[in-house]
Amino acid sequence: MDFRLKVFHSVATNLSFTKASKELFISQPAISKHIHELEVQYKTPLFDRVGSHIGLTHAGELLLSHTKQLLAAYRQMDFEMSSYKSSPITIRISCPSLLPGNCGWGQVRRFPNMCCRLSSPLLSRSSRR
Repeated sequence: MDFRLKVFHSVATNLSFTKASKELFISQPAISKHIHELEVQYKTPLFDRVGSHIGLTHAGELLLSHTKQLLAAYRQMDFEMSSYKSSPITIRISCPSLLPGNCGWGQVRRFPNMCCRLSSPLLSRSSRR
């Protein structure tokens, strides 16, 4: 993800260049430069600046809604990708019916590093014969 969008998101949610600077551990002039680059790229101001106070323009509000979605997608991707490097997890599911779909099996498949074992009283009886 473009780091400038993370900078914008921090400034927009804090409504402060100083707080964004502290949150991201970069200098305030660097924050200003990133915001300026975005404003040049999109050819519109993203913030209304009145003295030491700032607010979002309509374009800034639109960009903020998109950066929220992008950051949420990034966090989800990071979570899902981290499952590949962790050790396997085993889950045992007991299901009263013969149909695995009734036990949330589709949800379990979303996590490839997970080992699932499905058991059912009906399956156990038939396997003993």
